[in-house]
Amino acid sequence: MAGPPTPPPSSAQEIQDAQRAPASTDTASEPPASQSSEASQIEVDPTTEPIPASTTPAAVASSLPPVAESQPQVPPFRTPHIPEAGVYQALFPTLVDLASKRDYARLIEAAETGDLNADGDHHPTRLLVIVPLVLSYLTLDNIPPAIFALTRLPDNLRSLATTQALFHLTASTSERKYSNIYGRAADLITASQSFQVPGANFPEVVKGMTDAFIDAFRRKTFALLSKAYSSIHISQVQKYLGFEAEQAIAVAKEYQWSYDPSSGVFSPSTAALAQVAADAATRRSGPSSLSTFESLANSLILDTE
Repeated sequence: MAGPPTPPPSSAQEIQDAQRAPASTDTASEPPASQSSEASQIEVDPTTEPIPASTTPAAVASSLPPVAESQPQVPPFRTPHIPEAGVYQALFPTLVDLASKRDYARLIEAAETGDLNADGDHHPTRLLVIVPLVLSYLTLDNIPPAIFALTRLPDNLRSLATTQALFHLTASTSERKYSNIYGRAADLITASQSFQVPGANFPEVVKGMTDAFIDAFRRKTFALLSKAYSSIHISQVQKYLGFEAEQAIAVAKEYQWSYDPSSGVFSPSTAALAQVAADAATRRSGPSSLSTFESLANSLILDTE
């Protein structure tokens, strides 16, 4: 317990004693004059650069933002989108259905739209769209867009066996190399066997569409031969149609051509000549024999060996 307060000095002796007492506690904490003097006499090395105020720990700490209780999550780095095989596989059944209906115009529209909108142009399953597209163009005898569809493929897809075989078939068809077309078609069917996609019967579809193209090509060629020749040797028919002799004779009968076994020469039937005459009235020309019509036939059927 605190005692009673000390009374103030009253006598002259007490007043003098109070004046000689130490300073108040407020000034006691100040360093002595001698200590202050020693601090002022410390020498500073002139070669030492002063630390900038902005790099002192206190300044750096004050410049940092306050730490939040929960920092926002930084979104992870995302790699460029790589499409899955399903992008083209999803379209493939539609193309197969249109091919089975021989609706090649709609197949081309669907394939071109799908190939244009897809972003996986380097993915191997792109052939599920490009091969039916090109075969449809060939079946309709529309060669330029077939070539363009192939040339826009990237190098990694051009080097595939199926693509190479399709390139060769398209080139032979474009140049009307009849002696090569049928062999190129067989090569494409064989090459497609090496391109297997789970869930897609690609080799079977390629074979079916290639056979359909060859069938359409042969029919067009035979119709052209019917208009270009009044008589043609069986060896020529075999070259243009890619048939053996027996097959050529059977097809000629289907198109009402007569055949002379002794000479090996085919001749159009009366019905065929009537059709040629109708076309001649439109074109102001008529059928010619093999010897007199050779130049015109060469302009219609280009066979570069």
